[in-house]
Amino acid sequence: MTRLLNFIFNVLGKILILAESVLGVRFVLRFLNANPAAEIVKLFYAVTNFLIAPFEGIFREVVVFGGVVDTVILSAAIAYALAFFILKAIFVRK
Repeated sequence: MTRLLNFIFNVLGKILILAESVLGVRFVLRFLNANPAAEIVKLFYAVTNFLIAPFEGIFREVVVFGGVVDTVILSAAIAYALAFFILKAIFVRK
């Protein structure tokens, strides 16, 4: 059972890294006011929309130095990381 849980959390960890990476790219695109009509920007927004959807409307956006700090993206990234580490602490014992 321990090997199975380690395998599951290893896979989930890799998925978390991928999700956090694409959320990070989306955050940078939003902060730098990337053109949402550009194909690559549309792609990142389409890929990450389902990741941030549960967090829409929790916080307002903040403008810092002319760039948008999208608190929805930040709250999603923090929540997914916390959920992973809490679940790992509960289920994987050393």
